[in-house]
Amino acid sequence: MSSESKHPKAAPGAWLNRGEVYIFFLSTPGEIPEGAYAPLEARSYFASPEAGTFRGGLGAATVQVVRYTDSPAGPYDELLYIPGRFDNPSGKAHLRITRIYVSTDASTYNGRKNWNIPKHVARFAFTRIQPDSALSPVKIEVFPLSPANSSPFFSAVATPSSWAPNFPFNSRRLALDTLMVHPPVPSQGPDAYSMIGTDRWVSIRPCLRGKAEIVWYTPGGGGSEGVQPGEYADGVEFPKFKAWRFGVHVKDLVLDFPEGDVVEDKKTK
Repeated sequence: MSSESKHPKAAPGAWLNRGEVYIFFLSTPGEIPEGAYAPLEARSYFASPEAGTFRGGLGAATVQVVRYTDSPAGPYDELLYIPGRFDNPSGKAHLRITRIYVSTDASTYNGRKNWNIPKHVARFAFTRIQPDSALSPVKIEVFPLSPANSSPFFSAVATPSSWAPNFPFNSRRLALDTLMVHPPVPSQGPDAYSMIGTDRWVSIRPCLRGKAEIVWYTPGGGGSEGVQPGEYADGVEFPKFKAWRFGVHVKDLVLDFPEGDVVEDKKTK
Protein backbone atom coordinates (compact mmCIF):
# COMPACT_ATOMS: atom_id res chain seq x y z
CA MET A 1 0.00 0.00 0.00
CA SER A 2 1.36 3.43 -0.96
CA SER A 3 1.90 6.17 1.58
CA GLU A 4 -0.64 8.29 -0.30
CA SER A 5 -3.37 5.66 0.10
CA LYS A 6 -2.49 5.22 3.79
CA HIS A 7 -2.35 8.96 4.42
CA PRO A 8 -5.12 10.93 2.68
CA LYS A 9 -4.13 14.37 1.48
CA ALA A 10 -5.05 17.23 3.81
CA ALA A 11 -7.69 19.62 2.44
CA PRO A 12 -8.27 22.40 5.00
CA GLY A 13 -11.49 24.43 4.97
CA ALA A 14 -13.13 26.36 3.55
CA TRP A 15 -14.65 23.97 1.01
CA LEU A 16 -16.85 24.65 -2.01
CA ASN A 17 -18.59 21.40 -2.97
CA ARG A 18 -20.86 20.62 -5.91
CA GLY A 19 -23.30 17.78 -6.42
CA GLU A 20 -26.84 16.92 -5.32
CA VAL A 21 -28.56 16.22 -2.01
CA TYR A 22 -31.68 14.35 -0.91
CA ILE A 23 -33.08 15.82 2.32
CA PHE A 24 -35.40 13.76 4.53
CA PHE A 25 -37.33 15.76 7.13
CA LEU A 26 -37.91 13.73 10.29
CA SER A 27 -40.17 13.62 13.28
CA THR A 28 -37.81 14.79 16.03
CA PRO A 29 -37.07 11.86 18.37
CA GLY A 30 -37.81 12.25 22.06
CA GLU A 31 -34.46 10.65 22.86
CA ILE A 32 -31.39 9.56 20.96
CA PRO A 33 -32.27 6.30 19.15
CA GLU A 34 -30.23 3.13 18.91
CA GLY A 35 -27.66 3.35 16.14
CA ALA A 36 -27.35 7.14 16.33
CA TYR A 37 -23.63 6.83 17.11
CA ALA A 38 -20.94 4.60 15.68
CA PRO A 39 -19.29 2.41 18.36
CA LEU A 40 -16.11 4.51 18.29
CA GLU A 41 -17.98 7.71 19.15
CA ALA A 42 -20.52 5.96 21.41
CA ARG A 43 -17.83 5.02 23.93
CA SER A 44 -16.14 8.44 23.82
CA TYR A 45 -16.66 11.98 25.10
CA PHE A 46 -18.46 12.77 21.80
CA ALA A 47 -21.58 10.88 22.89
CA SER A 48 -21.29 11.42 26.65
CA PRO A 49 -23.67 13.51 28.79
CA GLU A 50 -20.74 15.87 29.38
CA ALA A 51 -20.81 16.76 25.66
CA GLY A 52 -24.26 18.32 25.99
CA THR A 53 -27.88 17.42 26.67
CA PHE A 54 -30.03 16.51 23.66
CA ARG A 55 -32.73 19.16 23.21
CA GLY A 56 -34.44 18.00 20.00
CA GLY A 57 -36.14 20.96 18.38
CA LEU A 58 -39.08 21.33 15.99
CA GLY A 59 -37.96 20.75 12.41
CA ALA A 60 -34.36 20.18 13.46
CA ALA A 61 -34.03 16.47 12.61
CA THR A 62 -32.94 15.41 9.14
CA VAL A 63 -31.32 12.61 7.20
CA GLN A 64 -29.35 13.70 4.16
CA VAL A 65 -27.90 11.73 1.27
CA VAL A 66 -25.35 13.67 -0.78
CA ARG A 67 -23.51 12.91 -4.00
CA TYR A 68 -20.57 15.29 -4.34
CA THR A 69 -19.20 15.38 -7.86
CA ASP A 70 -16.55 17.90 -6.86
CA SER A 71 -14.87 18.87 -3.57
CA PRO A 72 -11.35 19.68 -2.33
CA ALA A 73 -11.18 16.02 -1.22
CA GLY A 74 -12.44 14.70 -4.55
CA PRO A 75 -15.85 13.21 -5.43
CA TYR A 76 -17.64 11.22 -2.72
CA ASP A 77 -21.05 10.11 -1.47
CA GLU A 78 -22.44 10.80 2.00
CA LEU A 79 -25.21 9.69 4.36
CA LEU A 80 -25.75 11.66 7.57
CA TYR A 81 -28.10 11.80 10.55
CA ILE A 82 -28.94 14.92 12.57
CA PRO A 83 -31.34 14.06 15.44
CA GLY A 84 -31.71 17.70 16.50
CA ARG A 85 -30.01 20.24 18.74
CA PHE A 86 -27.64 19.67 21.65
CA ASP A 87 -26.30 21.94 24.37
CA ASN A 88 -22.69 22.96 23.81
CA PRO A 89 -20.04 25.24 25.37
CA SER A 90 -21.41 28.31 23.55
CA GLY A 91 -24.23 28.30 26.12
CA LYS A 92 -26.86 27.55 23.45
CA ALA A 93 -28.23 24.45 21.71
CA HIS A 94 -27.27 23.79 18.09
CA LEU A 95 -27.45 21.04 15.49
CA ARG A 96 -25.05 18.09 15.62
CA ILE A 97 -24.34 15.28 13.18
CA THR A 98 -24.17 12.12 15.29
CA ARG A 99 -23.73 9.48 12.57
CA ILE A 100 -22.32 9.87 9.09
CA TYR A 101 -20.88 7.70 6.34
CA VAL A 102 -18.88 8.73 3.30
CA SER A 103 -17.41 6.74 0.44
CA THR A 104 -13.73 7.79 0.67
CA ASP A 105 -10.90 7.90 3.19
CA ALA A 106 -10.01 11.43 2.04
CA SER A 107 -13.43 12.76 3.05
CA THR A 108 -13.30 10.83 6.33
CA TYR A 109 -9.90 12.20 7.30
CA ASN A 110 -10.62 15.82 6.41
CA GLY A 111 -14.15 15.88 7.83
CA ARG A 112 -12.91 14.64 11.18
CA LYS A 113 -9.81 16.84 11.22
CA ASN A 114 -11.38 20.10 10.01
CA TRP A 115 -14.84 20.09 11.63
CA ASN A 116 -15.11 17.20 14.13
CA ILE A 117 -17.59 15.45 11.83
CA PRO A 118 -17.61 11.77 12.94
CA LYS A 119 -17.23 10.24 9.49
CA HIS A 120 -16.83 6.53 8.74
CA VAL A 121 -16.47 4.81 5.37
CA ALA A 122 -19.20 2.78 3.65
CA ARG A 123 -20.26 1.65 0.16
CA PHE A 124 -23.06 3.44 -1.74
CA ALA A 125 -25.36 2.38 -4.58
CA PHE A 126 -27.76 4.60 -6.55
CA THR A 127 -30.09 2.78 -8.96
CA ARG A 128 -32.52 4.41 -11.40
CA ILE A 129 -35.51 2.06 -11.41
CA GLN A 130 -36.82 3.38 -14.77
CA PRO A 131 -33.63 4.43 -16.59
CA ASP A 132 -35.45 5.92 -19.60
CA SER A 133 -37.78 8.14 -17.57
CA ALA A 134 -36.94 11.68 -16.42
CA LEU A 135 -39.15 10.99 -13.38
CA SER A 136 -37.54 7.66 -12.56
CA PRO A 137 -37.50 6.70 -8.89
CA VAL A 138 -33.99 6.35 -7.49
CA LYS A 139 -33.16 3.59 -5.02
CA ILE A 140 -30.49 4.64 -2.53
CA GLU A 141 -28.61 1.93 -0.63
CA VAL A 142 -25.68 2.12 1.77
CA PHE A 143 -23.67 -0.97 2.72
CA PRO A 144 -20.93 -1.88 5.18
CA LEU A 145 -17.48 -1.36 3.72
CA SER A 146 -16.69 -5.07 3.37
CA PRO A 147 -17.79 -6.44 -0.05
CA ALA A 148 -18.60 -9.70 1.72
CA ASN A 149 -21.63 -8.02 3.30
CA SER A 150 -24.27 -7.68 0.59
CA SER A 151 -27.12 -6.44 2.82
CA PRO A 152 -27.65 -2.66 3.02
CA PHE A 153 -28.11 -0.97 6.39
CA PHE A 154 -29.90 1.97 4.74
CA SER A 155 -32.38 1.72 1.87
CA ALA A 156 -34.78 4.32 0.48
CA VAL A 157 -36.59 5.11 -2.76
CA ALA A 158 -36.90 8.74 -3.88
CA THR A 159 -39.55 9.48 -6.53
CA PRO A 160 -39.68 12.95 -8.13
CA SER A 161 -43.05 14.70 -7.99
CA SER A 162 -44.84 14.74 -11.34
CA TRP A 163 -46.73 17.95 -10.59
CA ALA A 164 -44.62 20.23 -8.37
CA PRO A 165 -42.38 22.69 -10.28
CA ASN A 166 -38.69 23.09 -9.56
CA PHE A 167 -37.79 26.01 -7.33
CA PRO A 168 -34.64 27.86 -6.20
CA PHE A 169 -33.24 26.62 -2.89
CA ASN A 170 -30.94 28.69 -0.71
CA SER A 171 -30.64 27.78 2.97
CA ARG A 172 -29.54 31.30 3.90
CA ARG A 173 -32.37 33.08 2.07
CA LEU A 174 -34.88 30.59 3.45
CA ALA A 175 -33.54 31.37 6.95
CA LEU A 176 -32.90 27.68 7.63
CA ASP A 177 -30.88 26.93 10.75
CA THR A 178 -27.71 25.19 9.57
CA LEU A 179 -25.38 26.09 12.45
CA MET A 180 -23.71 22.95 13.80
CA VAL A 181 -21.44 22.60 16.81
CA HIS A 182 -19.47 19.37 17.25
CA PRO A 183 -17.50 18.00 20.22
CA PRO A 184 -14.00 16.58 19.70
CA VAL A 185 -13.96 13.26 17.86
CA PRO A 186 -11.98 10.26 19.14
CA SER A 187 -9.10 8.61 17.31
CA GLN A 188 -9.25 4.97 16.28
CA GLY A 189 -5.51 4.68 16.76
CA PRO A 190 -2.30 5.08 14.74
CA ASP A 191 -3.11 2.22 12.36
CA ALA A 192 -6.29 3.94 11.14
CA TYR A 193 -4.87 7.20 9.83
CA SER A 194 -8.10 8.56 8.34
CA MET A 195 -9.91 8.04 11.67
CA ILE A 196 -8.14 10.97 13.25
CA GLY A 197 -9.12 12.43 16.61
CA THR A 198 -9.31 16.08 17.72
CA ASP A 199 -9.19 18.01 20.98
CA ARG A 200 -11.40 21.08 20.51
CA TRP A 201 -15.04 22.00 19.85
CA VAL A 202 -15.82 23.40 16.37
CA SER A 203 -18.80 25.29 14.94
CA ILE A 204 -19.71 25.46 11.26
CA ARG A 205 -22.56 27.16 9.37
CA PRO A 206 -22.79 25.64 5.86
CA CYS A 207 -24.91 27.19 3.12
CA LEU A 208 -26.73 25.03 0.57
CA ARG A 209 -28.04 26.41 -2.69
CA GLY A 210 -29.24 25.03 -5.99
CA LYS A 211 -32.36 24.06 -7.95
CA ALA A 212 -34.76 21.88 -5.98
CA GLU A 213 -37.64 19.53 -6.63
CA ILE A 214 -40.15 17.82 -4.36
CA VAL A 215 -39.62 14.07 -3.99
CA TRP A 216 -41.67 11.35 -2.34
CA TYR A 217 -39.81 8.96 -0.07
CA THR A 218 -40.65 5.33 0.63
CA PRO A 219 -38.69 2.83 2.73
CA GLY A 220 -36.59 0.48 0.66
CA GLY A 221 -36.26 -2.30 3.21
CA GLY A 222 -37.56 -5.77 2.53
CA GLY A 223 -34.77 -8.31 2.73
CA SER A 224 -34.37 -11.16 5.17
CA GLU A 225 -31.24 -9.43 6.49
CA GLY A 226 -30.35 -5.80 7.01
CA VAL A 227 -33.21 -3.32 6.61
CA GLN A 228 -36.61 -4.82 7.37
CA PRO A 229 -39.85 -4.14 5.45
CA GLY A 230 -41.26 -0.68 6.10
CA GLU A 231 -37.97 0.65 7.45
CA TYR A 232 -35.28 2.95 6.07
CA ALA A 233 -32.46 1.64 8.27
CA ASP A 234 -31.46 -1.37 10.33
CA GLY A 235 -31.23 0.44 13.68
CA VAL A 236 -27.67 -0.77 14.25
CA GLU A 237 -25.37 0.67 11.59
CA PHE A 238 -27.80 3.57 11.14
CA PRO A 239 -30.73 4.62 13.34
CA LYS A 240 -34.31 3.88 12.43
CA PHE A 241 -36.33 7.04 11.85
CA LYS A 242 -39.77 8.34 10.89
CA ALA A 243 -39.55 10.55 7.80
CA TRP A 244 -42.09 12.88 6.30
CA ARG A 245 -43.70 11.42 3.20
CA PHE A 246 -42.14 14.14 1.04
CA GLY A 247 -38.76 15.82 1.02
CA VAL A 248 -36.44 17.86 -1.16
CA HIS A 249 -33.92 16.90 -3.82
CA VAL A 250 -31.53 19.78 -4.49
CA LYS A 251 -29.96 19.42 -7.91
CA ASP A 252 -26.99 21.47 -9.11
CA LEU A 253 -26.05 21.75 -5.43
CA VAL A 254 -23.40 24.24 -4.36
CA LEU A 255 -22.37 23.79 -0.74
CA ASP A 256 -20.31 26.47 0.99
CA PHE A 257 -18.55 24.86 3.94
CA PRO A 258 -16.59 27.51 5.87
CA GLU A 259 -13.35 26.94 7.73
CA GLY A 260 -15.08 26.48 11.08
CA ASP A 261 -14.60 28.25 14.38
CA VAL A 262 -13.20 26.90 17.64
CA VAL A 263 -15.90 27.15 20.34
CA GLU A 264 -14.76 28.32 23.76
CA ASP A 265 -16.55 27.33 26.94
CA LYS A 266 -18.34 30.44 28.19
CA LYS A 267 -19.06 28.75 31.52
CA THR A 268 -15.36 28.82 32.39
CA LYS A 269 -14.97 32.55 31.77
